[in-house]
Amino acid sequence: MNVVLGAVGAKEATAMDKFVDFFDKFDPVTTAFLALFNLILVFIVFRFTRKMSQSKLSISPESRNLFLAEDDFEKLNEEVENKIRIPHYAKHFEFEGEGFPIPIFDLVYNPQMISIRVKNRGDLPSTNINIVLKLKIYKSKITYDNQELEFLDVIDAKRELQITEKYHIKIPYMGADEERVYELFDVHGQIREAELILEKIKANGHTYYKQGLITRWFRPTIINHYEHPYINHLGDNNDYMKLIGHKELWKEKNEEEAEYRSPFSSEE
Repeated sequence: MNVVLGAVGAKEATAMDKFVDFFDKFDPVTTAFLALFNLILVFIVFRFTRKMSQSKLSISPESRNLFLAEDDFEKLNEEVENKIRIPHYAKHFEFEGEGFPIPIFDLVYNPQMISIRVKNRGDLPSTNINIVLKLKIYKSKITYDNQELEFLDVIDAKRELQITEKYHIKIPYMGADEERVYELFDVHGQIREAELILEKIKANGHTYYKQGLITRWFRPTIINHYEHPYINHLGDNNDYMKLIGHKELWKEKNEEEAEYRSPFSSEE
């Protein structure tokens, strides 16, 4: 019995030796392949780490009064001349009619410019920056009481999407600790709400952020949410009707403007 076991053991040892000898023959090739693979892997990690360290972009919203004092106006011109403030992307929106807020003097003559400030907080310059933003503008969808159509009593006024705009901000080069302000759109009480959503940030050939399908519909990255001042500071029911753009208030406004223009039209 012992002899049999010894024989079996001898056979196993011989098979193992052949197995090891087989790989010993290919060891130089295998070693070279593993060395090359490790070199490629190190290079990929190095490039990724370098890209990540090159740019630490931050994006923050801000606003300014379009009717600046003289000192502020000089500072603004200086920023534009030095290409720190970029008005190239700015859009102007005007809306009238049911669902849009009635113009209010204090807001019309106190317009605000909504912007984003982009800053490179990294230690190295960043190149080929591409920032994609989506702007969603809302009005009010009014539901009137069917039983009191004569008086146009309001049952509900939910927000309703009016338009969607896209911004593709491209920055060829941004040095370390450099920043720029990109003006996007102005508000003067002409809309109920607006949302500025971040969709993508790409720089140095690497995508730092991209909005996924789920987040796009359920949890968008809103970097600025504008609300008409009357949403949170309603004085009375009349303020609410101005906010939602009641049909009767717009009718009254248009009639007043027509009456104001009529004497000048007759003189012509």
